[in-house]
Amino acid sequence: MRWVLSLFLCLLTLSGLCQNTQSLLWKISGNDLKKPSYLFGTIHAIPQSKFFINQEIITSFLDSDVIVLETGLDAKDSNSFNVTDISLANGQTLKELYRKNNYQFLEKYFIDTLHGSVKNLITFKPIFLIGVISSRWYKNYVGYESMFINKANENQKKIIGLDDSRDLLNLFNQVPIKEQASILLNTIKNRKRDSLNYNKILQLYLKQDVDQLSRELNTQFKKYPRYFDTFFNKRNDKWVYKINEIVKSKSCFIAIGAGHLGGASGLVARLRKIGYKVEPL
Repeated sequence: MRWVLSLFLCLLTLSGLCQNTQSLLWKISGNDLKKPSYLFGTIHAIPQSKFFINQEIITSFLDSDVIVLETGLDAKDSNSFNVTDISLANGQTLKELYRKNNYQFLEKYFIDTLHGSVKNLITFKPIFLIGVISSRWYKNYVGYESMFINKANENQKKIIGLDDSRDLLNLFNQVPIKEQASILLNTIKNRKRDSLNYNKILQLYLKQDVDQLSRELNTQFKKYPRYFDTFFNKRNDKWVYKINEIVKSKSCFIAIGAGHLGGASGLVARLRKIGYKVEPL
């Protein structure tokens, strides 16, 4: 599922709070918690040369009873996507979604990029094809989620997902097919621009500036503002409720996209609002 999440990369504790917000690792305490929990902001695709993990992250991970991820699911999970889930309805194909010249452009791009037949691909929903293509663009990149899953298994730690794959499917299905088609075409045609946008996100991530990261993501979603609300704000609404329930009984290491941490509607601010002490480490 890395590609889904790389689509959104990613994916403002205000200065008046007098806190350093340049941190990816946060300690959650207070509200009568017996043991602290930890919140770590990930990036879903990072060049291998830029990947980092320090002793404080490792210690927080090992000190926690449970690992909490965005999904925490693998391909064996019974809720994973199947072909029907990611296919266009009623036998529709991409050819019906585009003008002739745009479809021919996409068909050629698929052949040149994926080096194979496009017969099966043209029946997929466009938003999932973005993932297929971006997995080629980011093939030399790594993600934190798979590393945390492996480490959790090695240390016999339970993994909990804030969402499951059905939640993600419902999320993507909120984007109308015609808009998906437009996003797919624009993503390919504007590859250079999107690469520059990703580099902005990466640099802010490396600076560990979660507030500025949130603002940058909001800016990059200007063309599709309701999807920033759908993919970030509304998920944060749901996640803060789940996190609140989990940390009451277990010490957790919560690793989710850094774009969910900063900002007035980010998880750091939301957890503070319901009474937790959330400190940068």
